[in-house]
Amino acid sequence: MAEILLWTLSSVLIAFILTWGARKVALYNGLTDKPSYRKKQTQAVPYLGGVAVCLTFLILSALYWLGQDVHVFSRASISTLVLLCLLILLVGLIDDVAIVHYRTKFIFQTIIAAGASLALATSATKVFLFKYQVINILATVLVIVILMNAINFMDNMDGLTAGLISISLSFLSIIALRNQQEFVAVSSMIIVGAMLGFLPWNFPNARIYLGDAGTLFLGFIVSALGIQLSLPQISRPISLLIALQIFSIHIFDFLLVIIFRLLRKVNPATPGRDHLSHRLEYLGLTRTKVTLLIWLLGIIGGSSAILTSEHPPISLTISAGLLLFSTGIYIKTSEIRW
Repeated sequence: MAEILLWTLSSVLIAFILTWGARKVALYNGLTDKPSYRKKQTQAVPYLGGVAVCLTFLILSALYWLGQDVHVFSRASISTLVLLCLLILLVGLIDDVAIVHYRTKFIFQTIIAAGASLALATSATKVFLFKYQVINILATVLVIVILMNAINFMDNMDGLTAGLISISLSFLSIIALRNQQEFVAVSSMIIVGAMLGFLPWNFPNARIYLGDAGTLFLGFIVSALGIQLSLPQISRPISLLIALQIFSIHIFDFLLVIIFRLLRKVNPATPGRDHLSHRLEYLGLTRTKVTLLIWLLGIIGGSSAILTSEHPPISLTISAGLLLFSTGIYIKTSEIRW
């Protein structure tokens, strides 16, 4: 526990410093998100927060991996995953600087997810739901792509994603630690530390954004860690369910926004202010209160994941309650022209 705390605190400090530097670089080079009709910011806000977070994770993870006898992945698998991390970061960074068409971005996401799925498969780490290996690998690709986009979709208010990812991965780390999966626990807490180091710069009013570079990287790495979660005495499908419960708010918002856009005959990939956070704001909550409420929902989702192995009925009831709450908010605000 003391070792994990040390890795986390180191990550907080490094991320805070790197975020400061990333902000300076972004401002100097004009890499900023400028105000527009669908954004409430009144001035340009620099990107590159995601680069700071990614570098923090890669630096500390490398130090951790070098100092441990890690049997989870082969060296080739680790090298492949690191390269894919950098590639998805680059795709997001290009999208931040010069908008990438959603189809092109989806193709790159799928290719990168496929590469990650094959790398994970070499260590018997993939979604185990079906009899045939090919289908399991495709299911792994689907999970990675969904989480990348779900986290990207949720990054629409200051501090929201940084806090929610910190909460979700804290629960993932707790569950992993209770099941002797130190690799997953430490890797998760390194990201938690990076998010906490970034958060002071991103909490309202934000002075830097994660950008697509950050959200796509986070979606990629947390999906890999979630898929890696394996609990003794529990089947792989249930282990996957626990991992998905941890990120339930991200997933529910992602699915609901797609469903309601399709019902309105709107392209699901179209940027908009019709996410759960925007709908809660429309109902009268301030943006800070919306952020805190969704953080609370993340805590509830993480708690339901912990209960899954011991009290499945209670856990599933909590998850169903979160889905009903989210759906209710969407239905209540469905008449609004977003």
